[in-house]
Amino acid sequence: MCEVSSVAEAIAKVADPRKARGIRHRGVGLLMAVLAALLAGARTTVEISEYVQDLTSRQRSVIGLTWKSAPSLSTVRRFLMCLDETAMQTVLTKWAEAHAARVA
Repeated sequence: MCEVSSVAEAIAKVADPRKARGIRHRGVGLLMAVLAALLAGARTTVEISEYVQDLTSRQRSVIGLTWKSAPSLSTVRRFLMCLDETAMQTVLTKWAEAHAARVA
């Protein structure tokens, strides 16, 4: 099994599907923001975006969003639409299995 020290490290292995030109928010930061929002109960892209908008700049920085402002709803939506969901699921499954094995 693949052992990783953090979910951020695991998520960083998911390829950012966007073209490099014009990217303000790194893929890992967006994925961490989405994951945090989902864990907080968000279920739609609107709720995810609202959650991220409500984070302080320090909180955004901690999860990897380093731009001065939070990503917009359209940024979150476009990013999720082009994301390879199979790759994301594979990475998160491996991470969860590795941590479950450590706990068991």
